[in-house]
Amino acid sequence: MSALCAAYHPRLLLCRNPTPASPAAGRRRHPLPVRCATVTEEKRSARVATVNNGRDSLTICRVLNGMWQTSGGWGRIDRDAAVEAMLRHADAGLTTFDMADHYGPAEDLYGIFINRVRRERSPELLEEVKGLTKWVPPPVKMTGSYVQENINISRKRMDVASLDMLQFHWYSLAPLASLEVEKC
Repeated sequence: MSALCAAYHPRLLLCRNPTPASPAAGRRRHPLPVRCATVTEEKRSARVATVNNGRDSLTICRVLNGMWQTSGGWGRIDRDAAVEAMLRHADAGLTTFDMADHYGPAEDLYGIFINRVRRERSPELLEEVKGLTKWVPPPVKMTGSYVQENINISRKRMDVASLDMLQFHWYSLAPLASLEVEKC
């Protein structure tokens, strides 16, 4: 089966085969084979990872649905078809979506998608779905209010009370040393 089988078979998920035991095998440059497996409660932990940072933690799917293709250059995005594809992926267990403020309508599509999940899917699936986004501000004076304004733009576009994760891309880390931003 192809790696895309999970998108079309709701009871299947992608799992990577275990890493070879020998140190030499672990240094191989080629990717490990991917196989499809039936979703069972025992396999659920194989398809998710929990990232911890102090008291915060986030459980995400090990395979992320990247949305950079929505940023342009690929033609017009069919909004309804994109959201339907996102629903099929989530139903198949691929519940983590990676986007950015500059990926065209990616955050807006996620907002439409998450509302469909809220209305049409189980509360358990809603709990599993995660939206990871990036913020790439221009090199300007970085203030707490500027950061909060831009976080709110993404929150509104994604139609969420808080962001699951925000990756912050900055051109110089020097201004960050004096920046104090409350947890969002």
